[in-house]
Amino acid sequence: MIQSIDQVLLASLDLVFVQDREGRFTYLNEITARAFGSSRDQLLGQALSSTALPPEVIQQLSADHREIFASGHPTIGEIRLSRFYQNTVKDYEYTFSPINSSHGVIEAAVFIAKDVTQRKQAEVALQASEAKYRTLFEAASDIILILDASSYRILDANWAAARKLGYTRQDLLQRSIHDIEATPDAERWQNLIRRMEIDADVMYEDSYRRKNGTAFPVEISAKLIEYEEKLCIQSFVRDITERKASEATLWEQQQQIESIATNVPGAIYRAILHKDGQISLPYISEGERQISGYSPQQVMNDPYLLCQKLHPEDRQWYEEHRREHSRTLNPWDLEYRVVNRYGDVLWVKNIAHFYRDAQGDVVVDGVTLDVSDRKTLEELVQRSEKSLTQLLDDLDFSIGRFRLYPNDEVATDFISAGCERVFGYTAEEMTQVSAIWVQRILPEDWVTIVKPFHQRVCDTGIGSTVFRFRHKSGQIRHIAIKAIAYHDDIDGCWVITALETVARLETVAKLHTNDRI
Repeated sequence: MIQSIDQVLLASLDLVFVQDREGRFTYLNEITARAFGSSRDQLLGQALSSTALPPEVIQQLSADHREIFASGHPTIGEIRLSRFYQNTVKDYEYTFSPINSSHGVIEAAVFIAKDVTQRKQAEVALQASEAKYRTLFEAASDIILILDASSYRILDANWAAARKLGYTRQDLLQRSIHDIEATPDAERWQNLIRRMEIDADVMYEDSYRRKNGTAFPVEISAKLIEYEEKLCIQSFVRDITERKASEATLWEQQQQIESIATNVPGAIYRAILHKDGQISLPYISEGERQISGYSPQQVMNDPYLLCQKLHPEDRQWYEEHRREHSRTLNPWDLEYRVVNRYGDVLWVKNIAHFYRDAQGDVVVDGVTLDVSDRKTLEELVQRSEKSLTQLLDDLDFSIGRFRLYPNDEVATDFISAGCERVFGYTAEEMTQVSAIWVQRILPEDWVTIVKPFHQRVCDTGIGSTVFRFRHKSGQIRHIAIKAIAYHDDIDGCWVITALETVARLETVAKLHTNDRI
């Protein structure tokens, strides 16, 4: 039996030894001998003074040995030993107890010590952590509160909490969270705790009330913790007054911008052409709905939607321009056709500025305008001008627009194609050769008819006359002119005239005479 006990003790990691009344070792296990810097055989029958233990340890254990035999009561304590075979230091907690004989007389004392090194290290680390936490707790600029999870009383608060709420710290620790909430709500706290049990950390916004009654907005990060053996809530509370003010200002600015964008004709947009070839559309104004028929959200969710709505005949041309401007970053001003969601073909004008952001992506800020009405008018004007030109070309007489200068110079600004039938010269020749009038009007008619006529028309605004003109063929033609004049502050007098040959007028007169007969 004794041998079995010895085998158990030899295998134990605890230090175990037995001393008689004189302090001599009557038993010790192997690990104890090694801890004492010797062997079992060397230490049996020896006293503590024979070991390599530090003097203070020998003194402490010797005092305990005497106390046991004097009082008959066990002693407890802690010692620190160097492990000679590992060059490490170990902490032990021990119990030194008396061993009584069958007659009740103390005949020996047994020493049992447990290795508590890891626990001691953990305690030291915990103390350091708690000290560090406390330092951070007190130094934090944000409010930190520890609340009882059942009563919501404030169990702890840092100095920032007392300072920002306007209480003394002692006064604050006498209150509950409901005393500092602007709108206390017990039911909300129950819901928050349920969320903390599921999500651990919970973020939410609230409003706290200072001691002076003023309220301020806060952002709170809360979680459940164990504090002084209680289930508690740890809350980190940040004053977000400035952020809320900034958000309000930003919101107001955004509303102003949105209002401006809504009232500006067309759609204002921002597109991003990413390096990987993808396109994103972070913003487009409400005006897009009037152009394409799609809401801004639909277009932003599908940045390729508008590209798909390009007119088939304009799509390749548009893509070529987009690639070119993305490369050069030159601004663009394009007009092209799109097909809206209802199948209507529209003309749009796209004006945009290109630049590269910090990520290397190309940002396009622009505006798209519906110019369909203008395009329709332009087409109508072109057709009208074409029809008018054709009409003028088909007339037997010529219509012109001339500029009269004080020095008697006449500049032809425009003359219809009928001039070739009247004068023998093309419209191009008539407009390019400014001296043609002086050269081809007979000199006596220029002096006695044309110059006075110019003056009369400029003065009265209207007039008519007949003068002789040497046709390109050399024939002398009688030219009838009817004129309307107006003045330009810069260029002087302008005259719009109808010119035709007298021969045609005489022929028309004869026809009228024959009709009456």
